[in-house]
Amino acid sequence: GFRPMAVLDWVPQENPLIEGHAVYLGLADIQAIRLLCYVPRGEAGHLELPIEHKNYTNSEDAMLLKDYWEKHEVHQEQELIVATRTACISGGKKMGYHLESPASYHRLGPWLIL
Repeated sequence: GFRPMAVLDWVPQENPLIEGHAVYLGLADIQAIRLLCYVPRGEAGHLELPIEHKNYTNSEDAMLLKDYWEKHEVHQEQELIVATRTACISGGKKMGYHLESPASYHRLGPWLIL
């Protein structure tokens, strides 16, 4: 049968400082996130994440409470967050820690990552 997926595609990066991409799953408007996976630098790639449609998925407190009081099963809206990790160079040498670019946020609306 049909299995819906959230799809992330990326192109190869030429910058030697780029070490990879961190893909996070977050709860929209709460700032709670967890690392889903890390994609090391390399060729172009493709990532598929299984998703499921859920009713009563919101990010606003008032809507969540309204649906909860009406006895619905509620869900906090999720978002995929992608950030590029780069090497830190000091004095011409690569340091032992990394920097992350400003992340891009992709809200999933009524869809939840399984």
